[in-house]
Amino acid sequence: MENELVCPYCGQTHPSTAQFCPKTGQKIPAKQLCQNCGGEVQSSWRMCAFCGQKLSTDNGSATAVAKRQGKRGVGIILACGTIAFLLVGVAIVMWFLYPDSIGAMFEPLRAHLPLPSPTLTPTSTAEPVVETDTPIMPEPTPTLTTTPELSGLPKWHNQNSGTNNILSEIFFTDMDYGWAVIGESDTGILHSSDGGNTWVEQNSPTQLSLESVSFVDRNVGFVSGGNCYMDQTSQGVVLKTNDGGQNWSVVLQIVPMVNSIYFVDEMTGWAVGEDYAEANGGNGSTVILSTTDGGNNWQFEDVSDITEGLKDIFFFDRANGWAVGQSGSILKTNDGGETWSPQYSGTKAWLYSVYFINARDGWIAGDYFNYSTSSAVVLTTTDGGRIWSSHPPIEDDLRSIYFVNSLEGWTVGSGVYHTADGGLSWEKVPTIISEYLNSVYFLDDKHGWASGWNGTILKYAPSN
Repeated sequence: MENELVCPYCGQTHPSTAQFCPKTGQKIPAKQLCQNCGGEVQSSWRMCAFCGQKLSTDNGSATAVAKRQGKRGVGIILACGTIAFLLVGVAIVMWFLYPDSIGAMFEPLRAHLPLPSPTLTPTSTAEPVVETDTPIMPEPTPTLTTTPELSGLPKWHNQNSGTNNILSEIFFTDMDYGWAVIGESDTGILHSSDGGNTWVEQNSPTQLSLESVSFVDRNVGFVSGGNCYMDQTSQGVVLKTNDGGQNWSVVLQIVPMVNSIYFVDEMTGWAVGEDYAEANGGNGSTVILSTTDGGNNWQFEDVSDITEGLKDIFFFDRANGWAVGQSGSILKTNDGGETWSPQYSGTKAWLYSVYFINARDGWIAGDYFNYSTSSAVVLTTTDGGRIWSSHPPIEDDLRSIYFVNSLEGWTVGSGVYHTADGGLSWEKVPTIISEYLNSVYFLDDKHGWASGWNGTILKYAPSN
């Protein structure tokens, strides 16, 4: 047995000095000690070459011990690393939550640390730093606050109209050319060719008060107005110019006063008013007029079943138009004014102004005709007026409304109000004057005008 061994490959005995199995040709590996007989065996053998017993995979050999120790060492290293990671994480969280307490914990250690070597700095003429017990705080970085005037944002500016009369309505065709009309028992037409910086009065062929103005370009424009008298009679007039107002001519004189006029092009326009003559039904009878030849001829539309006087008219195109007036009256046409149908407003307020940006989205402004209290009404629609919705009331009178898009709009009266959500909410805008305003008109979201009492004209534009 000492001179022979059992081959781990073929199972037969070979001389103990044999290095290769004569049957398989495999090299007999180096030997370790068998746990049964103590013979020298190799760790890769499955059975002892001397006693033929199966070798244990976890014997007491140096290789097995090393493997066990290596695995144990790796486990210890991983455990220590995990604990260290958790401790660092807890320390970071505690530092953010309790910075003062964590800093105080290290004060004793900092006291025993060596001080850094002093750094020599060049001499300076600055005053020496005086050490005090009070910590020196760094100078705060100045914060710049911008105002509309400094940042160039639009704001309202006062313009000199040159008159103290009441301005009923204002209209601009572009950034330069605009007109304003004088009403409320006075008369006159003002014109500006520089965006409202200067105004000149144009010759008017009538002594009647003027209430409304509408231009289709710099040359062709129309003005309407009239007076009502103590005997419940009234007079109305429509003027036209073809040269920007250098010459005005009367194109219509009628019994009812004409409160509002609107043209969509040089030939097509409409006007509304109210007839105070007793022969025509007494106070507040409705009048709607239309022309298709530039105002040379006017037709009375059939609105005999409407008894409330109308204050304003607006057309989005040649077909779709709206008229509004007393006691919540709203009329709609979709055939250019040939037929009119009432729409339900849900209010008895007097409605003074209507505006649409398309055939669906529109707004109306007015108030309750009561001199002792002020309570405004703003109506909105998104379906052409089939349904009108009223939003939280404004505690002021309102006379005019204008929108530059579906969200941003303005309304004026005894205050100036702005909306950025389509009229769902309104914010009162401070202005440099407190005069009552009758009219507001915008070219875009940064350029607009308003006119009112005592010759007031305000311009909304970016600051210089």
